[in-house]
Amino acid sequence: MLKMKTKISDIQKICEQMARIYEECVIEEFIEWAKQDDEYLRNNDGFIDHTGNLRSSLGAGVFNDARLIFSTPFATVLNGSRGSSEGRQALQALADTTRGRIAKAMVAGMDYAQRVEDIETKDVLESRRIQCEREAAGVMERASRKAEQRFRRL
Repeated sequence: MLKMKTKISDIQKICEQMARIYEECVIEEFIEWAKQDDEYLRNNDGFIDHTGNLRSSLGAGVFNDARLIFSTPFATVLNGSRGSSEGRQALQALADTTRGRIAKAMVAGMDYAQRVEDIETKDVLESRRIQCEREAAGVMERASRKAEQRFRRL
């Protein structure tokens, strides 16, 4: 008969460490992904922004269990300080929808952003959203590989 010498509590501790490591790796990858969103959105020439408010309201963030843990800067463009403020508020407003999970979100804080896309058929967020759908599996794969490397150090 074989008898296990490892305590169940030790196994539980290792599992908890692995879960924390995986969570950290997912968050790190999501933060990098949000930075890519910001760069794309800021350089998007799919619409003309006369006041700077719409472009200033574009940004992304990462949430962990309803807490905003990373936000792009919502840097003001032209005279778009109102847009920067609206963007930050729009991102924060999503916090409750992320309870119990890690999430990345992109926002266009100005209330007319959807109209610009729908009626004026301009690209504000849509092309990046589609691109993100294609990138999601790769982002999770990178997080998994990074976590595996860290698991080996346990």
